[in-house]
Amino acid sequence: MHKSYIIILTVFLASCSSNDHHFKIDGAVSKIVDSTFKANQMLSSAVKPEFAFHVINTFDFEKFGNNGMDLAYILKANKNGGDEYVNSFAGCYLEKDSIILIGGLAYSSGIIFRITIVGDTYNCEVGLEAEKNIYAKDVSKGSLLKEITLKADSTLMIVSEKPKPQIGSIIKGKLKIKAQPFYQLDSNQKAVKIFPEFEIIFDTKVGEKEKD
Repeated sequence: MHKSYIIILTVFLASCSSNDHHFKIDGAVSKIVDSTFKANQMLSSAVKPEFAFHVINTFDFEKFGNNGMDLAYILKANKNGGDEYVNSFAGCYLEKDSIILIGGLAYSSGIIFRITIVGDTYNCEVGLEAEKNIYAKDVSKGSLLKEITLKADSTLMIVSEKPKPQIGSIIKGKLKIKAQPFYQLDSNQKAVKIFPEFEIIFDTKVGEKEKD
């Protein structure tokens, strides 16, 4: 995980706008989050995870895994098998009246989720970056890119209680995202259309924003 890489992707996502959605409040989601983290936590790790995500029926590892350090590679490298969530880095901080929650995986390539909570609403975006130009939102419009940002076509977030824009407050819940489709080159250099769906769980504390 490279801090400079995370900063670049975070700025990249922040420059893109997204539609606001209303979250739901349900205290029962707390048990779901706790049990999912407990089932997924590696026995060798004493660090409590704060953010994890699951990719639903998106990538065929055999088809995409040989194309450099793309998303399929880093997901395969970090899964323990089956359909477990992937634990990832997490960051949660205040930015004026907004709570910014960030999570994902970052190596030579990566994926990052940015969730912005303001009052009773939130929005979310997904950023992808690879070592090579393998991504496109529309292959008919020109060149492939190393990085793209995906907005959410549909999304549902449930939190255990209303998030408070205060240092030290806890943000806990679950988020489902159907992101806009995109194209990725497979190992045969063919552009394949992907309809990404993600599930995210989080249990983190609002802190101060780190200085670059």
